[in-house]
Order: sequence, then C-alpha cells, then structure tokens
Amino acid sequence: MAITVLPDIIIPNSVIAAGVRGKNMRNNTRVTTYNGEQQVNVNWTRTVRQYELGVVPMLIEQWQQIEALYEVTDGGAYGMLLRDPKDDTVAATEGKLYGSAVGLNWGESGKGYGLPYYNLMKRYTLTGTTRFRDRKITRPIVVPTIYKNGILVSSGTAPGQYTFNYLTGIVAFVPMASNAADTATPGAVTTFAFPSSGFVAQLSVGKRLYLSGVTGTAISVLNNRSHEITNITGLTVTLAVNTTGMTILSALGELHPQATDTLTWQGNFYVPVHFMDDSIDWDLALGGNYENRLVAGPQVVLEEVRES
Repeated sequence: MAITVLPDIIIPNSVIAAGVRGKNMRNNTRVTTYNGEQQVNVNWTRTVRQYELGVVPMLIEQWQQIEALYEVTDGGAYGMLLRDPKDDTVAATEGKLYGSAVGLNWGESGKGYGLPYYNLMKRYTLTGTTRFRDRKITRPIVVPTIYKNGILVSSGTAPGQYTFNYLTGIVAFVPMASNAADTATPGAVTTFAFPSSGFVAQLSVGKRLYLSGVTGTAISVLNNRSHEITNITGLTVTLAVNTTGMTILSALGELHPQATDTLTWQGNFYVPVHFMDDSIDWDLALGGNYENRLVAGPQVVLEEVRES
C-alpha cells in the first residue's frame, strides 16, 4: 500500500532550524569482472533523499514537535511535508512542464505536446556543460507560476488558463478551443468531421489534437491522448492513428499547448517524507532544570516518499 502524504502536516521551521543533515541516494549495482573492470547497472533513475533530525541537541519544546509529528503520522504510516533547507526553490529557467497522459510522460520536458496535463519538473544543469537531469516536483508550496513562451499564464477556468491539483501535483490547461465531432471514420488513419469552422481554422498539419469523451471500441487508442494532424480538408481532420476494425461513436477535440510552445514554471516546493523506522530514539544531552534541558535524536531519519 502506497504511503499517503498528509498535506496539512508540515514540519515546523523550528525543528529544521535546530539542525538537520541528510543524504541523496541512488541504487546502482556494481560488478567487478575477472580482469578487474567494473560494470554498473543503474537500478533507480530517480534520487531518493533522506533527512536526519535531532543531530544537534535541541530545546524540549523543539523535540516535542518531533514527537508530535511521530504521533500524528502513526509512526511514519503516513507522510508529511518538509521544506528542504538547501533546495526548495525553482527559478523560471529551471522549472519545466512535462506532458502527462495515461500515467506516462510524452514529448519533451519544457515543451507542449497537445496535452492538457503536465507534471512539474526542476532541471539541474551542470555548469559548463549541456548535461542536465530533471526532477519531478509533486508538492509546490503555493499554486505554481506558469509561463507559456515566456508569457505569464493566468490561473483560472477561462480558455488557455490553467488549474492546479494539490493532490496529484498536476497542472491542467483549459482548452484554448474545443468542438465535438459530427462523425468519425476509422481506418489506417482516422478522420473526424467537426461542425465548427472556427475550431478547425485554429488547427494545422503537424499540430496535435487531444481527444476526450471517446466512445466505441477505439477508446483505448484514442481517448485522453493527443494525435498528430496529417491532413485538413474543409472541416475534416485526419489524425495519424490506426483504428482499423474499431468503432468511434463520439469524440471531443481539444486544442492545447503544442510542441512549438515552451512551458515553464517557478515557485517553491516541499519534499514529501515519512519516518523511515517505526521507532525514534532520543538522548538527554543536557540535564538540569526542565526548561534548560536539551534533547538529541541520534536516529530520527525521514525518507522521501516517491510519488508517481
């Protein structure tokens, strides 16, 4: 069972300020061959982060916040949110949107793909090279600021605007235009006849058309996906998708950001974490009067929750 992250449980800044250390972890398998050469297999393609609390003795009041986190999350059965003290900001030059459909990423990170839904990514680039790695961000602190071709996109429900879902971490663009198809013809390529000339006028060969509300046996290959437009004749639009032998009873065509559109974002973010162990330990580092006592936590480790 996947760990549920409680979005209202945020580790207090006072706990982080008292001292924290951590590590970034990958999982690679290293094998040394008979002649001494090494081979490496990359098992994880994403970094997992750990944070250790209580590494510096803290006041009783601060330690009690750790114990409160432990109690309300049932000892790590539920996750919570932490603001990484060294990495919690995404500049517009680092923030990329990555098209998402049917649980997969499509197109190029930082570009449209004719899709309404996009994951938030942070790009880490090595100075002096063109090498980079994108990290998926699922928990921005506030609604992310979105840009299309460098121009601010408004948050809202009007055509071309966007909404944000805090439960999924997904940016959803409102269609710039949409129209329900009058008829559809399956085959080696698939054609749709739309009633609105204004809608078809906004399409062109090479763009991608998103289809939703598809009914019939072609739903598995058409619905909730974008498809390349290969021809437009009058109000009939041809898509490069094979539906031979299938039926299409209805479909809604939508126009969303295209591969020629640059999609970026900026903002701050949390890291979803949970207590790595069922138990936490503590050490009375300084005794004396209650109000002057200091407590340390030798093994209070939080581990990042990887959210798909």
